[in-house]
Amino acid sequence: MSAIGKTGGYAEHGLFSDKRSAEHGFTLIEALVVVAVASLVAGLLFPRVEQSLALWRFRASLAAVQTALEDARALALRTGAPARFATDASRTGFSSSSGSSTELSPSVRFGEPATHVDFFSDGSSTGGNLMLTGADGRRATIHVSPDTGLIGLMQ
Repeated sequence: MSAIGKTGGYAEHGLFSDKRSAEHGFTLIEALVVVAVASLVAGLLFPRVEQSLALWRFRASLAAVQTALEDARALALRTGAPARFATDASRTGFSSSSGSSTELSPSVRFGEPATHVDFFSDGSSTGGNLMLTGADGRRATIHVSPDTGLIGLMQ
C-alpha cells in the first residue's frame, strides 16, 4: 500500500493479472473491418501501380530507340561507312547496322509507316521523325536532324 492509501503494482492494471477479460485480443468484426479497409486501400492503389508500370515501359522503349539511333550514328562516324536504323514491318521492333534487333515493350509501337534512318560518315543523316505510341495513348516523337544527324525528343 502506498502513502496515499492505494496499493501499487501492475496487478491492478491487468499486466500481471490472472483475470481474463473481453478487452484482450480482437473480435471477429474488428478483424473483418481491418481486412475490408486494407482491401479498399489496395483497390484504390492498384490502378496507379498499373499506370506507373505502363509509363515505365514506354520510357524504357523510348530510351532504347534513342540509344540505338545514337549507336548507329556513332558507328557511321567511327567506321566511315553508312549505318542504318530501321523499324520492322510490324512496327514493334527495330534493327541497326550493328546487327542487333530489338523488340519494344508489348504495349508500345512505332507510328505509321515502317521507316529507316541512314547515318553517314560526316555525321549527317537522311533525317526524319520516329513516333512511338503507347497502349494508353501516350505519344512521343524522336527527331533526327538531316544536317547533323543529332537526335532529339519532341513530346
